[in-house]
Amino acid sequence: MKKITLLFFSLLLSASLIIPSRTQTVSAYTAQDSGYWVGMVKSSSNVTMVGTVDSYSAGVTLMNKQKSTSTNVATLFKGSKIVACKYATLDFTAVGSSSVNSYIYAQKTDGTYNSTADYFNGFYTAEGPYIVTGSTSSKAVTVVSGLRGRVNKTRNDNTQYEIVPISVAAPLNYYVADTNGNLRHYFAYFSSQSSLNIGVAPEFMEAGKKYYSYDGHYFYTKYTDLIDDLEKSVSTHAVNADAPWFNYYQFLPFHSTTNYTASDIDSYLRAKGYTQPAYTYYSTAQNGESTYPLSNQSLLYGSGSYFMQMQQIYGINPLLLLSISANESSWGRS
Repeated sequence: MKKITLLFFSLLLSASLIIPSRTQTVSAYTAQDSGYWVGMVKSSSNVTMVGTVDSYSAGVTLMNKQKSTSTNVATLFKGSKIVACKYATLDFTAVGSSSVNSYIYAQKTDGTYNSTADYFNGFYTAEGPYIVTGSTSSKAVTVVSGLRGRVNKTRNDNTQYEIVPISVAAPLNYYVADTNGNLRHYFAYFSSQSSLNIGVAPEFMEAGKKYYSYDGHYFYTKYTDLIDDLEKSVSTHAVNADAPWFNYYQFLPFHSTTNYTASDIDSYLRAKGYTQPAYTYYSTAQNGESTYPLSNQSLLYGSGSYFMQMQQIYGINPLLLLSISANESSWGRS
């Protein structure tokens, strides 16, 4: 009789439960009560119930006993809300506004977490891996730019994340080596996706193939393998498990020199479309209203000689200084 009841409930859930996409809210979920229960999430409209439990810890145990794949993921619910998931990402845009920062408490070598937090922006770092180990019903362990730590579900009445099964929303952070030998990083940005060329691709990467990584050192072809390794704090299943990769500029000291010239820097800026100087962030039009620079104007235009002077006078690498300037000023336009 119990089996028949569960089967009926599973059919009911599959017909009525709606799993939200990355941009929807958890209010799209419906459930029979407010208790804990485990379901297998195949798609936004296909959830099969496994069973009910009395607590979060019992739910995690039952969830981990299920055979999860990237297309059918064991998930722990509390009523209508997801509180744990075997393979999932964290949607940091749940904070609701790019003007509100999110906070992560870094994990120390002894497994505990710092009492003071580092901050990041949930719209510039829109998603991260969800790690069950160390997480609770009100805190989630994740990795942000290689920093492993724990994020509180709420802070100052702001929701800092939502858990999204990968069977519903594929991870938006990955790397691809293009046919020219460059490494492109595709990343979540304001609930959408953008990409950057971050240099020469590692030799072990196949062109056109998708690789997952949240530290930029160890890369995986299967997201489930990445999560499995993060659960154990190892890199066993990485394609470069024995040889972590390091981007040249990531650890380059500021006190270094470059062989590039002022002319090279100016040419680079022109190639990006900045062909005129912008004398100020905005100019006052005749009607008294502020207007932004034209799309081809930048305060960085023609600045190559100034960056090279910083190397000659202070020993600061001009390319690192240029990259910081571009990032902090939106390419000389803010």
